[in-house]
Amino acid sequence: MDLGKERFAWLLCQRNIPFVDETKLESRITIQGKYPDFLAEPRDLPRLIAEIESLREPGPLRKISSRSFVLTPGQILRRLRGPVKHAAEQLKPYAALNIPMMVVLDNARQVGVPLSQIELIQLLGEIEFRVPVNMGTGQPAGPTTKHHGPGQVLTPTQKRYISAIAVNRPKEGHQYVEPIEQERPMCLLILHNPYALVRLPVGIFNDPEDIHIGRRSGHWVNLRTGERLF
Repeated sequence: MDLGKERFAWLLCQRNIPFVDETKLESRITIQGKYPDFLAEPRDLPRLIAEIESLREPGPLRKISSRSFVLTPGQILRRLRGPVKHAAEQLKPYAALNIPMMVVLDNARQVGVPLSQIELIQLLGEIEFRVPVNMGTGQPAGPTTKHHGPGQVLTPTQKRYISAIAVNRPKEGHQYVEPIEQERPMCLLILHNPYALVRLPVGIFNDPEDIHIGRRSGHWVNLRTGERLF
């Protein structure tokens, strides 16, 4: 099994969430041409389909060639856009099931792609901060405002069947266990799609180290604590 898929299976087993992988999907759902990676069936909660994208190609942090190198949001977004779009195509035929569907990014091989909260949020468009300037004085002429710029992957009209995008990663203190194929406790960083037609219940993944981020009143917040992030 692909290491990214194996690591997601670790997480489901650690949470005691029943599941079937793509080899046994036909016993649980009608196959629509493509085979998603996992169907999870949490007790007393909605079923969930997950598609895993293991990052393999070197990312921008692996391509730094000089001390003057500047990493831009656009470089990261371009590296993540492809895997998310590929996963979305795998999930699209199952939108009619009307259940949560999640893209799971896995960077087990540390290919040089940062995957923190801010990188995930870029999938809704590069964040830009704009300041009006008085052209005569060169001084700020109003408050700084935040906008989502180009490159948006999840939009109000596209890929709304995707409930969330997650990063599956080892828990604190287990990041550098060797070999990488050795099982270790896992947790999720989850970006909830604000445009999703079907929401992902926060309670499906409720370990203390799971982080759920979503949009409320125009701000990104931790959905479990209400803490404002951006």
